[in-house]
Formats: sequence, C-alpha cells, structure tokens
Amino acid sequence: ILTNTFGGNRHRLKLHQLENQVIELNRAAVKLARECAGDSVMVAGSIGPTGEIIEPLGSLSVKDAEAAFREQTSGLAEGGADLLWIETMSDLNELQAACNAAASTGLPFAATMSFDTAGSTMMGVSPTQFVQFMQNFPASAYGANCGVGPDQLLQTIGEMKQAGGKHLIAKGNCGIPVFQEGEIRYTGTEEVMANYAREVRNLGAELIGGCCGTTGLHLHAMCAELETHPYQPTTLEQKTRPPSNPKS
Repeated sequence: ILTNTFGGNRHRLKLHQLENQVIELNRAAVKLARECAGDSVMVAGSIGPTGEIIEPLGSLSVKDAEAAFREQTSGLAEGGADLLWIETMSDLNELQAACNAAASTGLPFAATMSFDTAGSTMMGVSPTQFVQFMQNFPASAYGANCGVGPDQLLQTIGEMKQAGGKHLIAKGNCGIPVFQEGEIRYTGTEEVMANYAREVRNLGAELIGGCCGTTGLHLHAMCAELETHPYQPTTLEQKTRPPSNPKS
C-alpha cells in the first residue's frame, strides 16, 4: 500500500505551516501504513511533485527540489518503508531530483509520470522521452499514473513498450470525476476497470493498479479479470487495426 505522503515535501507542507515537520510526518505515515498493512504487504512511500515550477520556467532550482525530496525520502526510509514510489510527475528536471533523492536512500524505487489526452505530460514530455530518460536511473519499475482515464493510459503504455520500456507500471484513473447529487463521483465502472487491466497487461504493463476514484470493488474486479484471462501480448498496431472484411 502507499503511504499518505503524496504532498509530504516541505513545499506542499508549507501551505499548512508544517514545513519544519517533514521527517516526523513522513516517518509517522509509514508507521500508520505498516499498522494497517501488517507484515505480509509491502509499504511504499508515496512521493508527489513539489507543486512548484522548476527552472528555467519557474523559480525552484533542481538542486533545491532534490534537497526537498531528500528530506522527505529520509523520513520515509527512517520510518521503514519497503520502497519509494515517485508519482504523478510532469517535468523531467523534477523527476531527476526525485529519482536522485530516492536512489540516495538505497531503497528500491519506482517512478511514474502523468500523461494527458495530447499524449504528453503537462510539461510536454512524451512516453518515449520518459522511457529514454529513465535509462539513467536504477529504478525497479516506471510507467504512468493518473491522467484522464484508462483508455488514454492504454495508448501511453503501448508507446512506452514500443520505446523499449521494461517493468512498466499502469495506474489509470477510474474514468473522470463528475459532480452528482452533491458529491464527486468517477465514471469508471468495475467492468471498465477490469477490461482496462486485461488490455494494459496485454500491451506490456507488469504492475497494474488504479489511481483516482479506484475503490476496493474496482480492484477486486481487476484481479478477477487478470486471474481468469490468459496473457495475450498485443501491440498498439494490433489493438487499433480495424477488422478485415470477410471475402464474399
């Protein structure tokens, strides 16, 4: 399971006047996750973006971003996390800072970026560029999370596989959020998420889950789909190729 530390760096915690308690809060989050998970489930320390724009487009330097991530990863490591999970990144400079910080702990780590309907991250990074970039780091796995729903993630993972990606992670949102009856609900049904899990595995993903809006019921349906359907390797071309017309 992931720790509740997505915004556990000093830049995010500053919004709550907690920037001087980074290590303590991350350490405590691992402890709470471990109490819930027990000894048979791995606890991954969640690391999200700083929320700042990195130089040269913004004011936060890569050096300062890495210092912030090192502070957070220290707390997660001290708390006893089994691995570190960098997620929802959009900028390669910020990703570099996070990966360097994670690697400095000696713990295994994974990294994911978030891609939109244009096929790139908010900062213009393509799946192929991401795969090439990750060759510079000793990550155990990498891939995509969040985004605009499972359909877009299929395209993203397919492109990563074509680019030579290995040990790919797929964590798509459960559809898109809509406001209904006074609350936010996601449009993805259990059937939609189950189909996504099967298709994204066939496209090359090895670690499969859900992001925003995903519930235990969705995960149960996804697991059942993967357990009852054999792996059938598929390329993007095969998936998008129109069926041939039978000869008359």
